[in-house]
Amino acid sequence: FTSSLPAEQAAGILVALEIIKNEGYLRKNLWKNVFYMLSGLKETGLNFPLQWSQIIPVTIGDEAKTLQIERYLLEKGIQCSGVTSPAVAPGESRLRISINATHTEKHVSDFLQILEEVSKKFDLPKVYWTDNDWRNFVESAPPYIAEFLNNT
Repeated sequence: FTSSLPAEQAAGILVALEIIKNEGYLRKNLWKNVFYMLSGLKETGLNFPLQWSQIIPVTIGDEAKTLQIERYLLEKGIQCSGVTSPAVAPGESRLRISINATHTEKHVSDFLQILEEVSKKFDLPKVYWTDNDWRNFVESAPPYIAEFLNNT
């Protein structure tokens, strides 16, 4: 037994398809913002994976510290979820940074500045990517991301 989608879901999908078709600048803005955030995180030395995603996990490790940082960021006006056990393995607690196409460069820049404060205030360990690691990562961008990086 199956049923069709509710009309409001079908209408939402149609609108989403129109946005994809007509508003390509949103994809460009998204990947520009992701690259800007990743580049800034690289400079802070925070522990994050080199991966092409608009969801960027920053590993903190300690659960209590992760939740303290989440509260600190909220006090600064930034919604950034802390993810703790059982959603991640014990000792792997992290912040879940979500970047979107409508963030401005100032939003990302301000957030990076606050993350630098967080790094110092909460005495987070530093993890630095080598220039070679970073270059390989940038060169590994899938074509649909590389086209936006090459046009910025």
